Amino acid sequence: MKKDFKFECRKDRTFTGNKLRIVIQRKLCMFEVAEYIGIIAFSISGFFVAVRNNLDFLGTLISVFLTALGGGIIRDITVDNIPYTFTHSIPAVTILVVMILLILFRFNKRDSIEN
Repeated sequence: MKKDFKFECRKDRTFTGNKLRIVIQRKLCMFEVAEYIGIIAFSISGFFVAVRNNLDFLGTLISVFLTALGGGIIRDITVDNIPYTFTHSIPAVTILVVMILLILFRFNKRDSIEN
C-alpha cells in the first residue's frame, strides 16, 4: 500500500507522489539554494567592481543588481521562461542585504585603516 506525499518547494510547482518524487523535489530546492549562492557571489563581485571604479551609491546599486541578476534573467529569457526575479522578491531583498553589509564592512575597514 503506497501513501502519497505532498511536498512543496516553490509555490508555483507542487509534486505529489511517493518518496522518489519527494527526493526529486528536494533537488529542485537545492537548485534554488545554488541560485541564491550565485546571487550573493555575483553581488559581491559587482560591489567590488563598483568600489574599484570609485562609483557613487547609484552606480554601485546598478552594478550590483546587473551582475547579480543579469545572468539569470538572460538564462530564463533564452529558455523562454519568465525570469525568477520578476516573479519573486527574495533575490532583490538578498541583494540589498548583501550590499548593506558590504557597505558597512567597507566603512568599518576604512576607519580601521586610517587609525
